[in-house]
Amino acid sequence: MTIDTLIAADDLAQLCKKLAMVICTEGRVNITVFETVAYGSSDQNMRALALFLRDEISLGNSLLEACKQKPD
Repeated sequence: MTIDTLIAADDLAQLCKKLAMVICTEGRVNITVFETVAYGSSDQNMRALALFLRDEISLGNSLLEACKQKPD
């Protein structure tokens, strides 16, 4: 799954909010947090971004490093 278009600032804010809510609920960050957000999203680009972040974190990269790879 690829990110086809630029992600709007509002959509990115929603992604961050969803990630924060799931992290607060689970009390920790792991790859299932990103999967929960990805599969709960109806927007294909948001799903692709969440899964991309999941993949990068599972490879041992930080969230910051992953975000730097997809600045748009």
